[in-house]
Amino acid sequence: MGPDFLLGLVIFFGFLFIGRVFNMKAINSLTNEEKGKMITVLQGLQKFYLFPIIIIVITMYLVSKMEIISPQHLFIFYFIIIAIYLVGINVFVYKRLSGLNFKKDFNKNFIISKILNYIGLAVFFVYLLMDL
Repeated sequence: MGPDFLLGLVIFFGFLFIGRVFNMKAINSLTNEEKGKMITVLQGLQKFYLFPIIIIVITMYLVSKMEIISPQHLFIFYFIIIAIYLVGINVFVYKRLSGLNFKKDFNKNFIISKILNYIGLAVFFVYLLMDL
């Protein structure tokens, strides 16, 4: 773990924190009734979020042990797979939430929070790749 990794981690947590602020701003703009609708619509999705990530991580570990491709190429490949998965999940969630006709402020802050989270994750992966 070199300085690149640590700097990437600090930047990642910074973007995560700022994204969380926007996420809380989005949630606080909802009434209690709207929050209840949001929970109802998203209920049960969490179990489907984790399963693909577990499969991706296990596959990454197994492929890395077989030494089929270089660690840098493997890392880039799995970063792309995880990015596609995360964007897909968030598009799905956004579509479900859009059907609830929440205030425009909610949608704007929700999207900003996700974009900030992804920027932080991308920066972290770049710094992590530099540290390999």
